[in-house]
Parts: sequence; C-alpha cells; structure tokens
Amino acid sequence: MDPSRHKQRKRNGIGAEMQTYQIEIGQGSTQTDLLSVQKEMMEFGRYRVLPASRLLLCCGEEIPIGGRAFDLLVALLRMRGRLVDKNEIRNSVWPSIAVDESNIRFQIASLRRVLGPEGDLIKTIPGRGYLMADPDFVPDPPLTQLPMMPTSHSEFPTWLKGHYEPNSADEPYVAVVDDDATILDSLAGLIRCAGFRAETFLSTRAFLDSEQANPPICIVLDAWLPGQGGLNFQDKLLSAGAYVPIIFISGHADIAMSVRAIKNGATEFLTKPVRHEDLLNAITTAAVASVPPYIEQYQSL
Repeated sequence: MDPSRHKQRKRNGIGAEMQTYQIEIGQGSTQTDLLSVQKEMMEFGRYRVLPASRLLLCCGEEIPIGGRAFDLLVALLRMRGRLVDKNEIRNSVWPSIAVDESNIRFQIASLRRVLGPEGDLIKTIPGRGYLMADPDFVPDPPLTQLPMMPTSHSEFPTWLKGHYEPNSADEPYVAVVDDDATILDSLAGLIRCAGFRAETFLSTRAFLDSEQANPPICIVLDAWLPGQGGLNFQDKLLSAGAYVPIIFISGHADIAMSVRAIKNGATEFLTKPVRHEDLLNAITTAAVASVPPYIEQYQSL
C-alpha cells in the first residue's frame, strides 16, 4: 500500500474515511458513490468494516488483517445472528479452493486475535460451524411458562440477580447443573483441578434453592433436564434480570437449539463428551467478564 494512502486512512472518523475513499476511486466520484460506501459499511463493537474497499477500522484507524480473515469476517457479519456452517464459509472465503477444517479453525483463531475483546462475539457451535453474536440483540420474551419453574421475578433468589462482590469472604464458584451424577462429579473434578471452586446441583430447582452469597462465575448447564430444559431456564433468568453467563452442554443438541442459546447470550454451547480444553476456555472467558479481581489469575490458566 502507498504510505501516503495508509496515512490518510489512519485519520480518525468515518468522514475522513469517506474522503480517502473518494481519492482512491478518483476525483470524478459522486455523492452516490460515497453513499454506497456508507450503505455497505457494517459495524460491531468498536469496529467498522467496508467490504468493497477491504478496510477494517477501529475508532477510525485501519487495522491490519489478512485477506482470508477479512473475507471470513465479512461472511460472518452478513449472516450475523445465525449459524454459518462450514460449507457456507468455504464458499464465501475459498470459493475455488479445497480447504480442510483445520484451515478454517486457524483463520477463526487469527480473526479473534485481530479483534481483541470483540473476538468473543464469534461463537463456535461444535461440529456445525460458527456464529457472529449481535451485541445489540434483545432476546424475545420466553414463549413457554413451565409450572415447575418460578413464574414471578421475586421467586428468584436475590443473590442470583446481583454481581460478585470482591470483598465477599466466599470464593468465586462455578455452578454445575446436570441430572447425571456421574457427569456432574466428573465435570466438578475437572473444574476444581483447574483452580476453580465448583458447586454441583442435580436440578435447576436445587440450584435456585441453594443459599449463596454471590451469583456464580457462570453456570455449566445441561441443555436437557427432566421436566424442563436448560434453554427455558435461560429464558427465565433473562426475564428476571439475572444475567449469569451460561455454558450449555448437551448430548442431543440440534442447530436451532445451539443458535437460540448463543443468541440469548450463552458463553458457549458444547456437545458431550465435552472436551476439557473447550470447557475450561469457556469458563475462563466467563471468569474474566464476571470477576474483575481474578482476571490475571484466570487468564493464566
């Protein structure tokens, strides 16, 4: 790239970017050209993406990004809020090249590194594909009211609707909810070996009835539970104003279930048998967001 053009692109503000774009397409460019650029511009978090001019901007400054990673970002943004399967990714990013899954994973990892904190918006749906979460997404009210679940916001314990208090004597913990005692013990052992405190529950009712000083770092929640599902429990938490990160685990998940969970704010949706690394990475992500005093400790895991 011409250094003078790069310098122009680093001016702050999209207005300056429009000026730079006008210079690049020529002095004969029209207002229609500029409006076209603004129309195609996609925004998320601190970033603006201009596909035609292949620019990724953060606070008005151009961010270096590889060609494949840029194409991947555009593909995810154009289908924001829904699952993008691996075939769709191949057709968008490598239309005439045969690539294996490891190449896709490498580009996803590269893209997440470039985006920094916003990289967490790219969610992995194991065995299916990827989803770009919409940070402005407002979940629809739950459609189903199950009689065995709380129907009044006041029935949720107050500790669940608060935030972790750094001065609390209680150590931050991960709540694990699964009706299979064997899986429950296995997950709790893994979590404790990684340095986290784990509290286990055989049902969401048992979790709600427990007496805690603080909400958990996150809830590792089986998507399929007797009597009611984890997704319905997630709906209830959201409608009650209890914004606790949830990591779903399931042995019988479908695409619609995975997408619904992620769009409603789930940190991750993992399929059983759960890979230890995937679970611990998801818990670490939730810990960094939920418990500021423990950021350095958990990021080192």
